[in-house]
Amino acid sequence: MITGLDLVKLQIEIAQGKPLSLAQQDIKRHGHAIEARLYAEDPNNGFLPATGTLHEWDAPLSTDGLRIDAGVERGTEVGIHYDPMLAKMIAHGSDRETARRKLAHGLRNLFAPGVQTNREFLIRAIEHSDFSSGSYHTGFVDEHLNELITQKDPTKDLIAASVVALYLSRRRQSEASILPNVQASYRNNPFRDPSVKLQVSDDVFDISWRPAGNEAFAISCGDWQASVQLVSFEPGSIRASIDGTQRVFRIAEAGDQFFVQSSSASRVVTRLPRYPQSHSASEHESAYAPMPGQVLKILVEVGQHVSAGDALVILEAMKMEQTLRAATDGVVEAVLVKQGDVVAPGDRLVEIAAVIREL
Repeated sequence: MITGLDLVKLQIEIAQGKPLSLAQQDIKRHGHAIEARLYAEDPNNGFLPATGTLHEWDAPLSTDGLRIDAGVERGTEVGIHYDPMLAKMIAHGSDRETARRKLAHGLRNLFAPGVQTNREFLIRAIEHSDFSSGSYHTGFVDEHLNELITQKDPTKDLIAASVVALYLSRRRQSEASILPNVQASYRNNPFRDPSVKLQVSDDVFDISWRPAGNEAFAISCGDWQASVQLVSFEPGSIRASIDGTQRVFRIAEAGDQFFVQSSSASRVVTRLPRYPQSHSASEHESAYAPMPGQVLKILVEVGQHVSAGDALVILEAMKMEQTLRAATDGVVEAVLVKQGDVVAPGDRLVEIAAVIREL
């Protein structure tokens, strides 16, 4: 990007026995370039690799000096058998600051829902004051990790859930074949506001809303309230002013999951059933897969006594190995996988019966 030379072409020509077509003094540098690598990984889970299906792949290709080399597209299944790198984004500018701002802009406008990535981590790193000033070193990530990973923010979770609630209501109205100009969930004698139950991470929100004027709504959840003005709506996108701040939200759907992304945050919002589902209780301790992967080795067998910290299973995914360890003392009651099995995050691998000691 800064020399205008095609390095791969030059390497191939040299491998063919051709002489190098330029001398050192022929190389001229122009401006500054920075590269960021988009990975299918979860920075909040120790940067372990992630898998899934890319429901969209919308990269900002119109920005001058911004290049994106991607190995994926819409519908790509990101599995466990390859390197987790999805794309390289390279920004070139007349100076470092221009390249830095251009790269941050490109990442903010990249929409790749369906797979957990390090997009927000990269944005925070690029926009960090130490990186911006150039006063950083190889320990930068370890030193500022808590600032770079996504912190729990109940307000952003509520906003994402509210956007999905408004999106669902507006979509139902747009798809209505009878009385399309009447708002969805309209009642001429309402006894309560329409609502929907949504989950973000581990939190469940019961979002309700009521009309407050022309395309305006009062949205609430418990003690939290927001005034929302709908600016525009189309499938996959909604623009709204929330308490006076206007934002654009990109939305991708996959069943009951909604992938919501704005320039500052992204969330996965799950629509829950109206009535709670029953779950059977279990008194066993279970070891669950922390990442997608393939079972490389099983280190225990049924009936074996284990102590907290003992290795149970080794998983392998995307060139990484992860050892799953016992969380408690006990006896292995069941091994639910075999060598070579492919598992997903949260899959139960080993059941351990706790040892009860009488005093």
